[in-house]
Amino acid sequence: MIAVCLTLIGLATAAQAAPPLWYVHTGGLSYHFQETRAPDRKWRDQHAGLGLERRADDGDGMETRWTGGVMQDSRSFWGGYAGAAYMKRWRWSGVADAGLGVGAYAIYRSKNWQGDRKLVPAVLPSASINSIDHSIGFNFIYIPRLGRSEATPSVLFTQMVVSFR
Repeated sequence: MIAVCLTLIGLATAAQAAPPLWYVHTGGLSYHFQETRAPDRKWRDQHAGLGLERRADDGDGMETRWTGGVMQDSRSFWGGYAGAAYMKRWRWSGVADAGLGVGAYAIYRSKNWQGDRKLVPAVLPSASINSIDHSIGFNFIYIPRLGRSEATPSVLFTQMVVSFR
């Protein structure tokens, strides 16, 4: 998983409109739109974790992001994630910056309450809000429910990001 993260982070293009920004991000918070079907079980909504993200401005308000890290999933088991997203950015009123796009991710997560894990590829809508200087912000991902299985409930996930150079 670490090798995948480093490979994705290293894929930056040489022709960038601005120097890349690096971020540390937290595990995050989630909201599950469906309850579990398991008796006496609840989804975890607070996810401990740590990750890295690299953002490169491609010019014309477009941005490429590479991300990877580890965190507790919704069943409280540890797993990993890596991915890349392409986002359109907008700035408004000199206070904030927002982005909206799509990302391709590989998520290593539990598939049941016994802790069995699997690697799940996903193409997901992604969004972000950042301070205008990009020192702090929030990433958002929506994971839709797939089929009738409780293994993938609809989830809105957010994580805090802090930049460093």
